[in-house]
Amino acid sequence: MNDQFKHYYKRYLKCAEHGDAEAQYRLGELFYNGENISNIKKDVWIQYKMFGHGAISPTYFKEAVEWEKGFHEAVKWYKKAADQGHVGSQYRLGCVYNILSGLGDPYVYDESRERYKEAAEEWYQEAADRGYADAQHALGVLYEFTHKSESEATTWYRQAAEQGHAMAQYCLGRINGDAYWVQKAAEQGINEAQCLLGIMYHFGEGGVPKDSQAAVKWLEFAVRNRYAEAQRYLDQWYPKKSWLNKLFS
Repeated sequence: MNDQFKHYYKRYLKCAEHGDAEAQYRLGELFYNGENISNIKKDVWIQYKMFGHGAISPTYFKEAVEWEKGFHEAVKWYKKAADQGHVGSQYRLGCVYNILSGLGDPYVYDESRERYKEAAEEWYQEAADRGYADAQHALGVLYEFTHKSESEATTWYRQAAEQGHAMAQYCLGRINGDAYWVQKAAEQGINEAQCLLGIMYHFGEGGVPKDSQAAVKWLEFAVRNRYAEAQRYLDQWYPKKSWLNKLFS
């Protein structure tokens, strides 16, 4: 437990215990972001959040149990704030339950994981209905990849995209093949969008003309951000623009 965590935990705890929703949310964030974990192991915590126990090496496996307890501590504080209508906490509850639903063996049925999935969607919906862009995007992802409903996904992506949510703009453009929204996301630095926009210009799709100069420009933006797929397209379609040719030219 690092000193920074202790400082902020102490700072928020008193207000949180007296029912301050924002303080409760901030306490939840400390545990959700793994601030109670040493910096040396922070990268492992990030892997754990993304992939569950399967991403943890045997060296850290025992500690993973403690990290999971941190998630449940986050839930406790988020829930207190969410019940008071704190929309950020409602969204974060969806995130936590969504992560918990992915833990364990995906090929073995686990009733608790199913409950987590349902809880995640309920809290995302709660926040999305109140106009919270992150939740609208998350709900769009659930409809696209879990419920396989592109029409519902499009509805939620659009609501978030119109509020300027970059990933929602990318998803909306990708799902509808619309370069307008892809470019909006690309201009906000989304690597996937920059790469896709380069592809669209290369083929003249999505409402943009075929333009090799624009294609190279956007692919190179993605390459500078270390997006490997864009480098592959650049090497395949515009070999004179590849970094290897530039190096020896």
